Amino acid sequence: MAAIDIFALVPECESLFAPMIRVRHKIVLKHMGENYTLRGGNAKNRVMEELARDGHAIGRDTVSGYARVYHLAYLYYHGEKIEEINTWIAQDNVYTRPLAIMLRNGVTRWEQIVALEEARKAREPDMVIGEVLEEHHATEAATVRSEENEHPDEVMKALHTVFSAYSRMRSEAETLHEQIELALQEITELREEVWKLRASLIAKDREIGRYVAAQPSTDIKILDEMALRYPTLFNRFAGLSEAIREEGRRRNAIPQELPTKAVWMGDPGNTQAPREVDIHYAESYLTFYKGTQENIRTQMVKQLNLLCAQGPSYSSFDTKPIAPGQFHNSPEGARYSKINNEGHRFTWTFNPRENVLTLHDAGIEENVIKVQRTYRRH
Repeated sequence: MAAIDIFALVPECESLFAPMIRVRHKIVLKHMGENYTLRGGNAKNRVMEELARDGHAIGRDTVSGYARVYHLAYLYYHGEKIEEINTWIAQDNVYTRPLAIMLRNGVTRWEQIVALEEARKAREPDMVIGEVLEEHHATEAATVRSEENEHPDEVMKALHTVFSAYSRMRSEAETLHEQIELALQEITELREEVWKLRASLIAKDREIGRYVAAQPSTDIKILDEMALRYPTLFNRFAGLSEAIREEGRRRNAIPQELPTKAVWMGDPGNTQAPREVDIHYAESYLTFYKGTQENIRTQMVKQLNLLCAQGPSYSSFDTKPIAPGQFHNSPEGARYSKINNEGHRFTWTFNPRENVLTLHDAGIEENVIKVQRTYRRH
């Protein structure tokens, strides 16, 4: 009698193993005797050769592990090493885990295994269920037998339906497993393709850099040619340029509390009538304004309004013309006035022809002058 595939008799036990492992089990069982030991001295080599031909190459230790799982179950069902095997079951040992599932499903005697195998061969699933339930659920089994006596055809039909559904789901599970394996393989191949495309993109990016660097000018025709050859990269560069411009616009945005128009009164004794002027702000002025403390910003707004309302000769301004090169962020002819008594100053110019007041820079006077002196030495 050939070795019975013990763990194929209980669905829960069989589902413990992946389809690939079940294939290996079947090949190992072909080389086992009735006492579930490998037949002959070269049995392991024969198993390994057959597995390798089927694309399941494994080592000798793995073959021994598969055989040990079946052999321990055989010993238990024949009353050998019961205490030792029960200890392993309690420890959830990997070699006795399938046996523990068999016992939990009520398969506790070798006679049951033989009956289950015969029922499987005869394709009578009701016999399989009856045998499993007989020992493990005596009361439930009695109820089932009573119902079988009353409605044997209906019970038989229901059991056939259940096992047909199980067989169908098992087949679907194996199919899904194969599909998952194929999907994982496709993902690996796609990942490799992405890396290849990335390397190609980097190479093209470098080629563009070398090409542009070698040109004597940025002629429109050259740029058009490059845009046609590498549209993706040029779109990316265009997006980057727009992002830089947008950041510049954000940085240069005028805060709401700073006036953009005012009535310019001019110096005392000025014969010209008050006029409305536009107020422009240089980037260096806005950078300092946005980065300084709130109390200093309040003082800056106050002094700007006073400059327009009282004129640059107002006593609190201490207005002076800047020396040549003194403030590198301000043009020649600009003047600087006081923000507060802590040394903060701002520079400005007024264009009477265009009626434009421009704020050029602001900061602590000593720091600005120190920077300028360093700048002038170079």
